[in-house]
Amino acid sequence: AGGGNGSKEITWNVTKVNVPAVWALGYTGAGIKVGVLDTGVNFNHVDLADHMWIDPSYPNHGYDFVNNDNNPMDDHGHGTHCAGTVAGDGTAGSQTGMAPNATIMALKVLNSAGGGTESGVWAAIQFTVDNGGDVISMSLGWQHSWGVDRASWRNSFNNALAAGVIAAVAAGNEGDELSSYPIPDNVRTPGDCPPP
Repeated sequence: AGGGNGSKEITWNVTKVNVPAVWALGYTGAGIKVGVLDTGVNFNHVDLADHMWIDPSYPNHGYDFVNNDNNPMDDHGHGTHCAGTVAGDGTAGSQTGMAPNATIMALKVLNSAGGGTESGVWAAIQFTVDNGGDVISMSLGWQHSWGVDRASWRNSFNNALAAGVIAAVAAGNEGDELSSYPIPDNVRTPGDCPPP
């Protein structure tokens, strides 16, 4: 499925960053486990269903750190969108994934309104490390005015990196709102606390 074989429409964002050239070199995400830390993932979505992490201890392909159960089903939509950006293979018609052969570990850290706790995300980072993840994908963040614990974020990412897990973290959506969010407040935490 997927893999940039030319049989599907490849979305603009994927071609914009020249991903098909990377696929041509053999890098399609095969063998890579990506922990998607977000609102969960619709693991039944046709573009993702055959790319979900399988572990007998976690029958629904991950964990829900909001409700502390084994059902990380997306009840918002954002997490499924992000998982599609990672590994959407185009089964439904449009290939959205940068790494269409990667495996998605669904880690729900945000509720249906998009809210969550820093400690819930730290637990999901540790879960990714403990369960053999290779990459952490996080399109979430806290504004500085919310009183974030930057030291703990940095420690979490340092520990993940020491275990060989890299993190791709969003900066937020305030980048061009300098009148309301002057530098450095235009970059959310943990986007401003990357590992060294």
